[in-house]
Amino acid sequence: MEIKNRFIESLFFGNIDPKARAVKEGGRADKLRKFITDHNPEFETALQDDQQELLSQIIDAQSKLDTITELDCFNEWRNQLLEADYPTEDVDALLLKIIDKAEGK
Repeated sequence: MEIKNRFIESLFFGNIDPKARAVKEGGRADKLRKFITDHNPEFETALQDDQQELLSQIIDAQSKLDTITELDCFNEWRNQLLEADYPTEDVDALLLKIIDKAEGK
């Protein structure tokens, strides 16, 4: 119960990074990360300097877009939760149910 209470407190104070995630070894994200890591140097050496710079700008722009999209999704979920017609004490109970469901309980 202590961990759940600390989670709710961290969520309330905005101390949870919506981008922070554990990556399961061998999972989809791990396989994509490995593919990028393995092939990026080979790909970059085939490009000329101006093409490498353009690729770097595209990758940075995609990363910013991903961050904005993830933050928008998180904020939409948070706003739906905050706008729900629940008394304050029920919001904590609802968050605990969400955590339990995520943990498979």
